[in-house]
Amino acid sequence: MQDLRRAIPILLAALVAAVGLSLFALRQARPAQIRYFPETDATVREPFLSAFEAAGGVDVLGLPLTDAYQDENGSLIQPFERMVFAQTVRGVAPSPVGTALSLGTAGETAGVDPAFAEAYATLGGQDFFGLALSPARQEANFLVQDFATARLLRCPVGSVGLAPLGRA
Repeated sequence: MQDLRRAIPILLAALVAAVGLSLFALRQARPAQIRYFPETDATVREPFLSAFEAAGGVDVLGLPLTDAYQDENGSLIQPFERMVFAQTVRGVAPSPVGTALSLGTAGETAGVDPAFAEAYATLGGQDFFGLALSPARQEANFLVQDFATARLLRCPVGSVGLAPLGRA
């Protein structure tokens, strides 16, 4: 009986430690709901953080330029260097910044240029870029093509990426 009385506090301490470690492990397993970028002093929070990370994060979209804010239409938006996201009734989606900046030629329709086809498809196709607003064209040393939500650039060595329209 004496041994049992000595064992109970040890068993209780072990149980408390096990529960504490389990709770700590669960807290660590939750994904971050916020990410701060000291380079631009901007924070990305949900609902934009998941969309930002799913789209390729800084590598694809660039740094956030500001925290999320409501625009003049009351929409919650967050601009990044290469794209602007907006919260819609269907969730977070790329904002049609290419259309807003009147990129392309009014009334003209275009298909995706073969030079951009792989990047276009890899990044999400029409769901991500919207419709092509213009055929591809040369600007300086770059081949460019405008879409409803972005501009794709192909540099002379062949790599393709998004143009910094978020700063426009």
